[in-house]
Amino acid sequence: MLLVLGLPASGKSTRICDPRSEEMGAFIMDVDVIKGAIPEYVDSHGAAAGSVHEEGMKIFEDAVETFLESDMAGTNVILPIVGTSTEEMLNKWIRPFEKAGYNVKITFQYAKENEAAARVVMRELAGGQLIRSSVAFNFGEGPENVYNELKVMTNAQGEPYGEPEDAEAEEQQPAA
Repeated sequence: MLLVLGLPASGKSTRICDPRSEEMGAFIMDVDVIKGAIPEYVDSHGAAAGSVHEEGMKIFEDAVETFLESDMAGTNVILPIVGTSTEEMLNKWIRPFEKAGYNVKITFQYAKENEAAARVVMRELAGGQLIRSSVAFNFGEGPENVYNELKVMTNAQGEPYGEPEDAEAEEQQPAA
């Protein structure tokens, strides 16, 4: 299981999930895709994105259970998550997948907060997916801080959660 952390609209899906899903033969569990199938979202052409978030998360969590407890268990899966709490990532996502026998790895999609916010606006213009600007600016460095804490911790196989290519990518990041 690959857990992909990053700000909303940071490029988690296009830059990491989509290419890695082909490489891993993995199923992408993305709450945004799930929300996109909810009738109120569809009927509003995305304008109801915020109002269907809770419903989408419930469906998402139920779908994740399928990968933990049914005949889907063991299927490679990628979860793009914003992630602002290390404990929540461990308790809600990492440990349950490890308990189900998954080798869990994490990665992070770097994006400056203003770039991610600009992508949120572009999503609105392109597809009508209305997301309050406070959502884009509310997370700050939270996802990156969670990633930095988790990447050095060891998974159930005794390996760091972070992937070796993440260290290479960090070296190429411009200084803040």
